[in-house]
Amino acid sequence: TEKTVYLRNITLKNYHGRDIYLGSEEELQTFFFNELYQSGDVLYSDRSGNFAKAMEKTAPDVQIVAVLHSAHVRPKESVLTGTLKRGVYDYVLTHPQHLSGIVCSTKQQRRDLLARFHNLPTVTAIPVGMVERQRVNIKKRNFHRIVCVARYAQEKQLMHQVKAIERLVPEFPDVELNLIGSGSAVENE
Repeated sequence: TEKTVYLRNITLKNYHGRDIYLGSEEELQTFFFNELYQSGDVLYSDRSGNFAKAMEKTAPDVQIVAVLHSAHVRPKESVLTGTLKRGVYDYVLTHPQHLSGIVCSTKQQRRDLLARFHNLPTVTAIPVGMVERQRVNIKKRNFHRIVCVARYAQEKQLMHQVKAIERLVPEFPDVELNLIGSGSAVENE
């Protein structure tokens, strides 16, 4: 069994001419965010589960936007009533008072969040991909090739793509799925 290590009783020696005493890692994070912030800045947190409690305690003028990378509920659960992903988005979505905004990946997720939570700050959908126009020689294009570039992690639900391709094979025997990426899920799937 692994032993959990907690960071506590932290001293920043001679920080701007004085010693700063902090009682926990969370206090250190809050101190860091306050010191990092300059008037007019916006801090974007894509690790909201890790830093939500520390960010909630920052000075009132610190503007923070939480970035949601994937679904906010567990797989196969309703986006309106399902269990929030614990340690990822649960705290942020149930304690949004200090946030200046939330960024999610799709317009549908934006609608789902606003339907479920009535006290959220501005929620903005920004698609995770970008497409640049490219000239494609249609005659040489492989119409049955699908490419996915992603981090291999359970929340990316890459196995859904594999299962979908399996269902296509009888009708399209030359179908290809190219998964490009890395991550811990490679070993687990």
